[in-house]
Amino acid sequence: MLRERGGQNGRPLSTKSTHHAFSLLNGALRWGVRMELIGRNVCEAVTAPVPKRSDAKAMTAEEMGRVLEAAVGTRWAAFLALAFSLGMRRSELCALSWDDVNFADATLTVRHSLSETKRGGIALKTTKSNKTRTLPLSRVALEALRSEHTLQAKEKIAAGGAY
Repeated sequence: MLRERGGQNGRPLSTKSTHHAFSLLNGALRWGVRMELIGRNVCEAVTAPVPKRSDAKAMTAEEMGRVLEAAVGTRWAAFLALAFSLGMRRSELCALSWDDVNFADATLTVRHSLSETKRGGIALKTTKSNKTRTLPLSRVALEALRSEHTLQAKEKIAAGGAY
């Protein structure tokens, strides 16, 4: 029933969405059984929906160029330049600090990852592979980082002690 008309305005839901709904319900019912709040988990009597696998579709060079062009002058320019040129994980990009950037050698060292905690906070942790790696920076990424570094330095001076 969820699959046929569980979506907005009675439209069908994708197999992936029904799989997520099933997983959530199954987890809640398993917890209820463990806590002895309910006698059994009815999800165990049915087969879980299996989402179809699909190939990832990468952006084209032209699409990335348009995104980078639109980001010029925004806070996203350096982030996107690094993401597109280095293929880093989002959590690693978010954990970067200026200590990780070597402007003279045009390299960036990935040391940490940023993770959301169960209580809604954030925590700095090691990378997924538990390894540090140093990556070369493209001209575009290096220029974007220099611009961001300059902007932050100006903001720090303007803010004074409030920075």
